[in-house]
Amino acid sequence: MNRRILAAAALLALTAFSCGEPGERESYLTAAEVCGSTLDKWATKSLEHMGATEKFKEESAGSSRPYSVITIAEDLRSDDSPQSCYVTRAESKSGHPLVQVDFLPSSFRLDRKTATHKKGRMFYPVGLYAHTADVTGATIYFKCSTLNRKTKTPYIEARLFSAANEISSKTTPDDLMIILNSMSRAVANHLGCAAEAQLPSEVPPGEKNGQ
Repeated sequence: MNRRILAAAALLALTAFSCGEPGERESYLTAAEVCGSTLDKWATKSLEHMGATEKFKEESAGSSRPYSVITIAEDLRSDDSPQSCYVTRAESKSGHPLVQVDFLPSSFRLDRKTATHKKGRMFYPVGLYAHTADVTGATIYFKCSTLNRKTKTPYIEARLFSAANEISSKTTPDDLMIILNSMSRAVANHLGCAAEAQLPSEVPPGEKNGQ
């Protein structure tokens, strides 16, 4: 009888271990783990604020490569389409991104006077030029030379998109810029252009007039 009790107890303990926290933990990522762990402490808070959650998933979009600053650098030097960092809330079933981030080589041909009059934009002293478009988009251009098989470009364009039906109603434009700036800093550090990129460790609040 005692042996049966002990066996049952052992089976119960094994079941609890296999179905408890370890299994649950493997089903989601923290904000610090998404996008190749390129989000600093401020950016992780902004992602959690945007999603109103601490649990996330990252979609590979068919790529077998884990997303990292190494894959970003490879994409910047190739002619192939860049791999996106595509993050969703763990519980989301919509298929839309909480954030989608891309890095592209750029020659930066932007008319600043026109850009500063776009409705809903906030401007930031980040990189060469940076703005958000309401709470669903952010862009940073920063100086960092890249060379692919065809041409050399002096800048990198970082872009972030957020689906309106995924973000919290408390999301601010600053949240988007903080996340994109953190990822851009990680890329610039990896590529050795952090000094010329002029990406701050902390993002100041945005301004509507771009000044």
